[in-house]
Amino acid sequence: MTFVETREAYPAVETTFQFSKFAGQLPGVDAANLTFICLIEKIREDIDETERLLGIPSIHAVLENSPRKRTWVNNGIHNIESALNDIGLFIERIRLDKDDLSMNSFERRVQLVLQSSGKLENQRSELATCHQTLIAMLNVLSPLEFLTKITTIDPPPKVVPPVSETTTSEQDQCKSTTALGEESNTTMLNGRLCI
Repeated sequence: MTFVETREAYPAVETTFQFSKFAGQLPGVDAANLTFICLIEKIREDIDETERLLGIPSIHAVLENSPRKRTWVNNGIHNIESALNDIGLFIERIRLDKDDLSMNSFERRVQLVLQSSGKLENQRSELATCHQTLIAMLNVLSPLEFLTKITTIDPPPKVVPPVSETTTSEQDQCKSTTALGEESNTTMLNGRLCI
C-alpha cells in the first residue's frame, strides 16, 4: 500500500494540505495554529520521502519478505491518511454564512477553522501521534536505502594466488586419524595442509 493508493479512499487529505498552504500565508496567525500548520507541512514532506523510499524496488522487496514490517508500514500509511482526511472533512463541513460573500469561500473557511481551532484538538493530537509513527517508518526505511546501495556495489575482484606447478612426487601424502578413529587423507602442498 502506498499513499497514492490510499488517496482515493481519503479524498479530503488534499483539503488539509490546501488549508495548511493557504493558512500559512495569512498574516496574524496565532502560535497554536501556526504550530498546527507547520505540523501538516512537515507531515506532507515526510509523506513524500516515505513514498520515495517505498518506490525503491529493493526496499519494496524487503517489505514483501517481511510481512510484519509490511503490515506495520501499511497501517502507518492508513492511520496518517485517515487523520489528515478527518481534518479535511472538518474543514469542508464548516458552514459559511451566506451573507458573508466578501471573500472567497475557501479563504473564509480557513479563517473559520483557525477561529474554532479548539474543536480540532482531538484531530491535532491524533495527527501528532500518527506523525510519530511516520517518523519511525522513515527511521526504518531510510537505512535500507543505503544498505541496498552498499550491496549493489560490485565487490572487488578476487585475487587468485598463482598456482605452482607441482607434481605428486613433491606432495607429501599423509594419513591422520580423526577423533572418531576414521582415517582421512590430507595433502601437504608447499607447507600448507590441504584436505
